[in-house]
Amino acid sequence: VRLDISDNPMTGAVAPALVALIKSQPRLKVLNVNDTSLGNEGAIAVALAVAASPSDLEELEMALNEVTPQGARALAVAVAAKASSLRRLNLRENELEDRGLAILSKAIAKASLLLSVDLCGNQARRVG
Repeated sequence: VRLDISDNPMTGAVAPALVALIKSQPRLKVLNVNDTSLGNEGAIAVALAVAASPSDLEELEMALNEVTPQGARALAVAVAAKASSLRRLNLRENELEDRGLAILSKAIAKASLLLSVDLCGNQARRVG
């Protein structure tokens, strides 16, 4: 199952319905919520739903949702929970900054099947 609701300015108000949908789809392989204006709270709810879902998610697309370092912890939980199936991770153009990227890097390092990771445009300022 592929769920693509990208490029729709739905805001975080859609998060409860999206969470219920994610949890009800055990065969969900691709989740694309790029540029849906989820904001930090909505992205956290979606990431935690992904982590709790029974699916073997292969692609997680959450670019352009203004996720901050606060949301990085939930994203790291989702990546870690799907480490045995996740192949593509797109978190481009959020606001994760150095702190959020450092949190995510630990989970990403354990996801051995990842073939593509896009973290461009997240306001990183330092190397390492």
